[in-house]
Amino acid sequence: MALENAAALNGNISKFSVVSNYTGDEIDIRGGIAEFYYYESVMDNTVRVNVNVVDGGVEAGNKDSAAKIEYPQSFTVGEKCFISIEDGYGQEINLIDEYHLRIKTNSNSTSNALSSFYTLNLWSEESIKNNQVSKRVVKKYEGKVSDTIFSILRTDYLKTPKDIFVDPTFNNLVVYGERKKPLARVHELAARSVPEGILNADGIRAGYLFYETSIGYFFRSIDKIFTQEVNRRFIYNNTTGLPKGFDAKILSYQFNSFIDLESKLLDGSMFDTELITFDEYSSEYKGEGEDAFDAKTQTEDSNFTAGTDQIKIFSDSDSEFENIGATKSDFKVRDVGISNPGITFEEQLQKSTEDNFSVDNILRQSRARYNNLFTVSLSITIPGDFGIRCGDLVHISLAEQSTSTLTQESERNSGIYMIVDLCHYIDSNPAVTGTSGNCYTRLNLVRDTFGKKPIPIT
Repeated sequence: MALENAAALNGNISKFSVVSNYTGDEIDIRGGIAEFYYYESVMDNTVRVNVNVVDGGVEAGNKDSAAKIEYPQSFTVGEKCFISIEDGYGQEINLIDEYHLRIKTNSNSTSNALSSFYTLNLWSEESIKNNQVSKRVVKKYEGKVSDTIFSILRTDYLKTPKDIFVDPTFNNLVVYGERKKPLARVHELAARSVPEGILNADGIRAGYLFYETSIGYFFRSIDKIFTQEVNRRFIYNNTTGLPKGFDAKILSYQFNSFIDLESKLLDGSMFDTELITFDEYSSEYKGEGEDAFDAKTQTEDSNFTAGTDQIKIFSDSDSEFENIGATKSDFKVRDVGISNPGITFEEQLQKSTEDNFSVDNILRQSRARYNNLFTVSLSITIPGDFGIRCGDLVHISLAEQSTSTLTQESERNSGIYMIVDLCHYIDSNPAVTGTSGNCYTRLNLVRDTFGKKPIPIT
């Protein structure tokens, strides 16, 4: 669905109220908001909001009110905040009811006789629960990792009422809580997960992302993300018109990085990685050079990548670097005879020789997948669009830099990218002031390959 590009110049904060810890009053502070920032990231387990507030002593919608923010109703950490924002397209983000946020920090930057200036940083209620000792994970879990994730988040510890979107995992795993925080345990298990439903996924496709958006929690396979449909198409050009098939124009963009050879050598994400292991049960040692994983196999199949062309970062057929080999070495103790499945002693003894966690097929693969995902990084600014979320795929059309008089699309840099971070920004509040508030969305995008996949134009 093509969007009306001009409509996104406006943004609206239709609700922003704070429930006082002191009086229990719900205070409407929209009239004092000078700047509003909403953040999501696939690397963060909470959405975040930052607002700059000017307190002039008048509550929005109540001209006769006294100072509603000053003591005893002053902003304090932990207070509930109910927020709704709307972009120029009519798309909403509602952080109310079970999706409400709470004040994480409050700084009073400057004050004078007539007004005070505050900066509020907000995060999720689950972020507070995550730090409670009573919520530490202590149970033993068996079975699919995705089932364990759901139990930790919903039924056993965090008990979040929010929606949880999980890509089922292929691998089973015995998991001990080890008194770790719930969100930390989930992040650890993301690196030990292999997606279900992909042929030959074990040994290549390991690696999940765990993050929160405005609609709930996501535990998603990186490779499964790249099989979903593109959510938006954006173009950067020098005309005022929006070509058919595109949703909005890119206002500005910059490439943050292409490839850092040193980092790729250190993390092994585009080279071989050797694995040295020791099995305490059998006293078996697997030494250097016996087992190497080639990270380039993860980007050979374009069905699970952003582009069609693998990134080649080292080639020298006339020197000793023709076959550069492994650039990273790992040492791990195998989990054999330690984390045994089963409830009774007999059940555990029967499976005591099985490897609970396959370091050969998961450990190096997931780490390589994380690192090659961030090979190319691009940031763009577009008119405010609240219908996109981190983890979505977008198609970017950039012009080829050439001396030709004809503008052509870059075959190398255009194509599919994944949203890794986003920020929605509103610089004033039409709901209270009656003026048009500028609204922009900043997207940090990443991809693991170059080249364009064909995207149908509707």
